[in-house]
Amino acid sequence: MLKAIFKLIVVLLFWAIPQWSMASHIVGGEMTYKCLGNDRYAIELTVFRDCENGQVPFDSPAYVGAYTGFGAFVGQIIMPFSGVTDTLDLTLTDPCFVVPPNVCIHRYTYRDTVLLPVVRGGYHLAYQRCCRNRIINNIVNPTGTGATYDVIISEASLRACNSSPTFKEWPPFYICLGSPIDYDNSATDIDGDSIVYELCEPFNGAVNGDPAPQVPTAPPYNPIFWSPGFGLNNMLGGGVDPLRIDRLTGRLTGTPTSLGTYVVGVCAREYKNGVVVGLVKRDFQFTVGRCGKPYTAGALVPNVACRNNLSVFHINSSTPSNVNFAWDFGDNGATSTAFSPTHVYSDTGTYTVRLIAGVGTNCPDTTMTQVNIELKGVNIEVPPQGICVGDTTALVARNLLSNYNNITTYSWLVQNGTLISGQGTDSIRITTNSLANVSLIATNNHGCQGDALSFVLVDSSIAAFDTIQMDCNASLITSFDNQSVATFDNYLWIFDTIGTSTDRNGLFTFPDTGVYNVTLISSYQGCPDTISKPVNIRVLGVDLVDNFPSDACSGDTLLLQAINSAANYSRITNYDWRIDKAILTGQGTPQIEVVGDTSFSYSIAVVNDNGCRDSIQGKVDVFVTEALFDSLISQFCVYDLERTFTNQSIITSGDFQWNIGGFLLQTDTNPTFTFPDTGTYQVQLIAGIGSPCVDTFARTIPIQYSGATILGSSVQVVCKGDTAILTASNGLPNQNTIVNYDWAPSANIIRGQGTDSIYVIGTTNMSFTVVGTNDYGCKDTAFAGINTSAQTPTLSTSATPDSIFIGQTSQLTAVSNRPVTFNWTADTTLDNWFVDDPIAKPRQTTTYYVSAMTDQNCGNTDSVTVYIKQPICDNPIVFVPNAFTPDGDGYNDVLTVEGNNIDELTFVIYNRWGQKIFETNDKNIGWDGTFEGKALTPDVYGYYMQCRCVGGGRLQLKGNITLIR
Repeated sequence: MLKAIFKLIVVLLFWAIPQWSMASHIVGGEMTYKCLGNDRYAIELTVFRDCENGQVPFDSPAYVGAYTGFGAFVGQIIMPFSGVTDTLDLTLTDPCFVVPPNVCIHRYTYRDTVLLPVVRGGYHLAYQRCCRNRIINNIVNPTGTGATYDVIISEASLRACNSSPTFKEWPPFYICLGSPIDYDNSATDIDGDSIVYELCEPFNGAVNGDPAPQVPTAPPYNPIFWSPGFGLNNMLGGGVDPLRIDRLTGRLTGTPTSLGTYVVGVCAREYKNGVVVGLVKRDFQFTVGRCGKPYTAGALVPNVACRNNLSVFHINSSTPSNVNFAWDFGDNGATSTAFSPTHVYSDTGTYTVRLIAGVGTNCPDTTMTQVNIELKGVNIEVPPQGICVGDTTALVARNLLSNYNNITTYSWLVQNGTLISGQGTDSIRITTNSLANVSLIATNNHGCQGDALSFVLVDSSIAAFDTIQMDCNASLITSFDNQSVATFDNYLWIFDTIGTSTDRNGLFTFPDTGVYNVTLISSYQGCPDTISKPVNIRVLGVDLVDNFPSDACSGDTLLLQAINSAANYSRITNYDWRIDKAILTGQGTPQIEVVGDTSFSYSIAVVNDNGCRDSIQGKVDVFVTEALFDSLISQFCVYDLERTFTNQSIITSGDFQWNIGGFLLQTDTNPTFTFPDTGTYQVQLIAGIGSPCVDTFARTIPIQYSGATILGSSVQVVCKGDTAILTASNGLPNQNTIVNYDWAPSANIIRGQGTDSIYVIGTTNMSFTVVGTNDYGCKDTAFAGINTSAQTPTLSTSATPDSIFIGQTSQLTAVSNRPVTFNWTADTTLDNWFVDDPIAKPRQTTTYYVSAMTDQNCGNTDSVTVYIKQPICDNPIVFVPNAFTPDGDGYNDVLTVEGNNIDELTFVIYNRWGQKIFETNDKNIGWDGTFEGKALTPDVYGYYMQCRCVGGGRLQLKGNITLIR
């Protein structure tokens, strides 16, 4: 038995195949199997290697040793390597942790299908490789320790075609120091068996001298040697939360507390009906490391001992710096998104400042820091003062932080002035004749110093002004030129007793001519100086006011008048009008008359009795407006109520407005309007809307509706030779009456000429015209016609085949050149009477009749004959099969004489000794391969058959029949 297995799954051990001689840094693996039926099993071997710390690739191929459950070697399974491996995604379960760049795991799954017949004790498959990752901490001599990945297929599993459990997924190879793990390490079983989980010791296997043995060692296999302090119940070492697995769910939990790399083993026991039928083991390694976050928030607030304000600069020390930040100062909701912001706190005290780095990402980082705001510094100010020459003034220092500290020492320094008193106090008195600079150094009760600068401004002022008057001024508005010299630029004008101004240069409108007293006070808010002068206000000029029209209507008489606004102070002695048209009256006077027939320009120049001059010029636009329109109205055969109006108006500017019969106001230039009914309507046109000149034109419009409209009937579809009726109708029955209908061509008309209906015979497709005349004498033409294209349809029939034996069928087919409805004469030997292709199964020679009818009831008929042939009483019509298989599968289980034209039959079966074992005279009863109720063994049997066929023919046959089971 073992030798047979060996032939199925083993490659001879003496077949030398190259292998890697160097050790590979493997980090985990497992082996599973799946039953495919018929003793075939799919084997999967998954191996992981460290691609960062390892040097040797995966085995190509991988050798799996096959042993019986009692340890007898069966052979080896050579599992091919495709060369395409996976690099695992080592993303941590916490998306904010980042795996260090030097961690790399490759994975490859070997697959093969082998034949494993049932043997006592089952099989034990194993793959061995040396050696493990050199950085492992929890086993002794990892670079000299190999691994064995095996699977046991029990005899019970072989007999039940059982498949092993399959782990759902691999735990992560990289986990974070101090971060609890919780991974689903459960498996699934396609057979529905129960699974119990436990931590188990990984197996050792292979050595450096033979790191990839073609023949793995026989079971049982030895476990690895744990380093001191490690073991089955302490695989990660130390801590109050060791690695453990839930027996029922397979959840792997624990908290790693030591950096390093650790081998872990997990077993899944498979139970069927309470009995262990299989065990799947996997081992892998956990690398425990410090998991960095992509963003680290850092904030620093410098401590200022003598802080004198609440403005604080915050230093951002986060990494990286090219991300978004969010500051919360803990101060009444104050925030900032600047990198290193400055914030003015609302008061002293302790604030909790929060900085978030990586805002808008999935993994922001937050830091908190305390900021203690104390105002122990000095913040003073000395407001400047202004004095007049020879005066004294006081400068007072103000402690802006008096609520937080006390000033204990004042030290004053005065430049370009004399300090009279107050040194060492918060206020001094000084005197100066020019600008004096003052500095102060103050020390408070915390020992902090601060300074302030100030000054004393000396004001000196000389007031002076002059009057600005034109020789031919024409108004009472007078300007004054301020010529004062003053330190402070503020002034007060007093215009006699009638008004004031604080502008630098005065401007005032006097109530009348005369002499007024004007006073100017310079630097009136400092050290003022005053000057007063009498001012003589006169009006000598002339000021023409434009009071002329700017537009006029054509033909108007216009009055142009020149007005002098300064007429109370002078008299105009000369008027000179200039105009580009004739002056009717008034040349040389204040006003003239002209006729506005076209637009024109003008000017007027005057001289008063003081010799002062003035002139103005302008233009008068003359508008021409004449409203007029016409209507495009046909007096005869009008077919609708729509009218178009042609605007013939003459206008210079403006819009139009139409009032059409009181129904609608339109602003179109040439409107089109549909009247509601016939009748007489008043239409009005207003031209020049919006211009100075408007004109109106109106007229009465008669609306008549006399046109003729007739409608012809639709095309009539008829069969050839039928009579059709064509009609015409009045399309405007409410407006007029059609008094005559003239149809053409008249030769095809049977009757009805001159009326609205005619009768014609359908011999071919024909078109007719009809001219209708109404009671206004207006005419219209319409069209009507007949379509005789729906002629009698063609019809042909056929039968395939047209000659058959009784019991056979023939396909009948009817074909027409038009869409028709078929109707076969009712006959029970047809499967359908209303299709073009019925199936006929006649019992005698039969003629079948069919009619074809179009939807215009034009029809045709035809027939086809199916002939019944005289049956043949011989092969191949009548025959006996030479073999049959009475195995109960529903196919060829009964032996019968074949032929559907047999009337009489004798059929006998004999065994090889001549004994009759079956006989029948009914062609529908056959032999089922039994004799006296017992199934006969496979053999060759003889037969004799004699029959009479329909029609009188006879046939005798004898021969052999093979019974096959």
